[in-house]
Amino acid sequence: MIYNDKVTNYCPTKNNNDINSNCSKTGNCHCCSAKIMRDGWEIKDDYPW
Repeated sequence: MIYNDKVTNYCPTKNNNDINSNCSKTGNCHCCSAKIMRDGWEIKDDYPW
């Protein structure tokens, strides 16, 4: 999502545990973009899909 001319996500204030819990096969996936952004825009081996 773009907000104020910057790329952001739905979970900018969540900690890593919340992001990992949300971005899982049992979560609602709203924080998956945050996980990719925090990983340096890379989909790493621990990505849940």
